Amino acid sequence: MKLRFGAISLLALAGASSFAAFVNNSFENPALGVGVFNDFIPSWSESPSGQVGVWYPYPTGYFSDPTPDGHQVAYINSGSIAQVSNNLVGVGHNEVSFYVGRRLDGYVGDFTATMTAGGSATDGAIVGGSVLNALNIAETNQPPGTWTQFTISYDAAANDPLVGQAIGLQFLKTAGLQINVDDIQVASDAVPEPASMAALGLGVAALLRRRAKKA
Repeated sequence: MKLRFGAISLLALAGASSFAAFVNNSFENPALGVGVFNDFIPSWSESPSGQVGVWYPYPTGYFSDPTPDGHQVAYINSGSIAQVSNNLVGVGHNEVSFYVGRRLDGYVGDFTATMTAGGSATDGAIVGGSVLNALNIAETNQPPGTWTQFTISYDAAANDPLVGQAIGLQFLKTAGLQINVDDIQVASDAVPEPASMAALGLGVAALLRRRAKKA
């Protein structure tokens, strides 16, 4: 039974979704006190003339929903932030998800979220990369005080030249007073390439041989 479970487990890993967060994806760094905000976001590239930061909102007065992950969120009053993750575009379905909060006090805004492949994050933009998909989001389209999850996705064929490029994300404020985002995730339901499946097959065969010798 253990032998069978080991082989099946390896095969299951081949088809499983892979999840990885952007660095400081829930904006818990740096740790702030309740009601405190700063003017920078560690691990995220920021536009030089923008006004962005990390904020620990009071439990009441700003949002009726709880903060999606942790206690702190990112705010953007102007400009943009960007980061390139360690996750790569895989053959199959790729997506980036995040939560958007609409404040109760009227501090709302519009922005564009852009999913990219390749390049580097510089001055709040992805430089040298390719756009995979983008969403234009208006916080006024969601109820006041709520956090709503949005997803940007991209499906890659086996011959897609962007396969293997790092997935990136940019938030660019376009209108209004402020936007708030939290809990950014990147995931891939990538189908293993033939070479990967061959390597997996060798691994399963080796496991079978080792278990057989112990029997």
